Amino acid sequence: MQKRIKKHDSCVRVLEFLKLLFQKDVDIKEINNISDKFFMTIEAPETFLKYLSTIEVSGISVLKKDKKYSLNSNFAAIALDEHEMALFAEIYKEFDNCCVENTRKDIDALTELLLKSLNRTEKTRLKKELEKVKTIHGGELSKKALSYQQYIDIGQKLVITYRNEQYHVEPKSVEIENKNIFMNVYNVYTMENMKLFADDIENIQIVPLKNKKTNLANTVVFEVYEGLTYNYRLRDNEKIQTFSNHNKVIINYGEDKKELIKRLLKYGENCKIIAPQPFKEEFLKELEKVELKYRNFEK
Repeated sequence: MQKRIKKHDSCVRVLEFLKLLFQKDVDIKEINNISDKFFMTIEAPETFLKYLSTIEVSGISVLKKDKKYSLNSNFAAIALDEHEMALFAEIYKEFDNCCVENTRKDIDALTELLLKSLNRTEKTRLKKELEKVKTIHGGELSKKALSYQQYIDIGQKLVITYRNEQYHVEPKSVEIENKNIFMNVYNVYTMENMKLFADDIENIQIVPLKNKKTNLANTVVFEVYEGLTYNYRLRDNEKIQTFSNHNKVIINYGEDKKELIKRLLKYGENCKIIAPQPFKEEFLKELEKVELKYRNFEK
């Protein structure tokens, strides 16, 4: 009778358990529910405590948070100088001026990952820097932006009263720019994207209709000359139609019409609107307003 050789895979299980800790915090009482061939046969939670001891002996720190175990360090530590720590603290502080409150979990996750990668001394220093920021943290701007973000999350069409006019729109996103809040929406009638200044939104009414997954925004075609032929920087919503040594024809799609007009006016005689006709007419109206202001200034 052939003797059956017993397979010892404790080392493999420890490494698999460590890999699991890198992925997320672990409650060892619930780990048996994980559909994994390495853990399904383990019944005693004490076995995982032995694995944790093995991991800590190897030099990797593990902490218990509530009922879950979490890695408190990585294999290799990184070093940050004072300038780099101050820079990260500044980024953490400025979060409120550029992000909506419900994305705070993302920067907190990044912060936790960074802290795990520092040695003990630098970790303490960075925590002190962040505590100073948290002391003066108000978060009012990002919390206010969150009140508009809720309209994005529900995925319904809206009727927005904006500067005494009503617009039937599909909300797309909320952004914070220069400490101002904007709602990016799609106008379902004019088929254009609009960037609405939140302080000028007078009323928002939810319509019992779901947003469409795709929007067909109007495109604007314009041409740039002279130095702009080579120096013009394409935006994310633009592409080149034709290009030569003398000019560049650009197709813009989906940018807020008023913002685009404001930007193209800065290019003066080095920019020409090609299509569509309604946009050309609106551009000329804005140009006439600028000319009128200039004439009044000369008087």
